[in-house]
Parts: sequence; C-alpha cells; structure tokens
Amino acid sequence: EERVGRLEEAVARLAEAQARTEERVGRLEEAVARLAEAQARTDSAVADLARAVKDLRTRVGRLENALGLDVEKVAAFILNRVLRERGLEPVGQPRAAKGNGLELDLVWPAEGPGGRVWVLVEAKHRLDGRAVLRFGERLRSEGFKKALQRRRIKGPYLPYAFGIVIYYGTEEAAERTGVGVLSTDGEWVPPKGYYGS
Repeated sequence: EERVGRLEEAVARLAEAQARTEERVGRLEEAVARLAEAQARTDSAVADLARAVKDLRTRVGRLENALGLDVEKVAAFILNRVLRERGLEPVGQPRAAKGNGLELDLVWPAEGPGGRVWVLVEAKHRLDGRAVLRFGERLRSEGFKKALQRRRIKGPYLPYAFGIVIYYGTEEAAERTGVGVLSTDGEWVPPKGYYGS
C-alpha cells in the first residue's frame, strides 16, 4: 500500500507537471502567434519603406537633373561674358559632349586673334579642389584627347571648372592643374595657357 501511495503521489506530481507544461506550451504558442503577426507587420512596413525609398531616389534624380541643367545654363552665361572680356568671340551655342569616352558639361568654340580655341567646361553646383584635380587629370589623359579628336574638337583648349559654390582649396587645385575657375562672379582663376596647343 505504501508503494501504491507513493506511485499515486508520483502520478499526481506528473499530472501537475504535465498541466504546467501544457500551460507553458499554450503561452509559447500565443507568443509565437504574436511574433508571427509582428513579423507580418514588419514585412509590410519594410515593403512600404522600400517603395518610399525608390520614389525618393526617383525624385532626387529628377532634382539633380534639373539642377544640373540650371548649373550649365548659368555657366554658359558667365562664360560668354568672360570669353568676350578675353577678346574671344563665342561661335554658335555651347553644347554638352557625352559618350564614347567623353564627358563635358560645356564645349564652346570661340574665335580670337590667334584663331579658334575650344573652351571646355566642367560645371558643378558645388565645386571643390578634388573636382578640379580630376578634371585636370582627364584633360591630360590620352583617351580623353582621342575622344575629343573623334568629335572634331581639336586644340588648343581653354579649360574651366565652374561652380555656383566654390569650396576653400579650389583655387590651389586650379593653380596646380592650370584649369581656370569660374564662379557666378566671373573668372576667379584664369587658366594657365592652352591645353593641346
């Protein structure tokens, strides 16, 4: 009888443990269900965020294009005045040259006492020394020179970098490369002679 009593107590304890386990499993199942709902909400929020980021990228791209066009128009307006002050007469209208190894915001032939010169302009909303150094490197690149030749843009070249906002250090980069700097005020740094002459 004592064994049976201990056995009954053990069975009772097992039943209590089973009940507690079932209760824990129930709570765990509820927690898993709540997590699944939260994950579904998170997935939906991430999808909404991805669509919003894609839309924002599209809008920023359009804004960059609009600003780029405005910067080039301002650069052409200033350049026209600067060329005339230098005794050069612009020929036709300035054009962008892009593709086949060539990327220039403005290319504009001008006539002067020494003959024709091609004005090459890199236009930026914000111009810093790194952009001027990169432009100077491109001007010296054989591939870039060949791309100009393929477009019948033959030297001598008068290079300028234009910026609506000019960062500190830009003038020093211009002096090192020989590239002129234009701002909305006119010619900040004159180019050092002509490239390709």
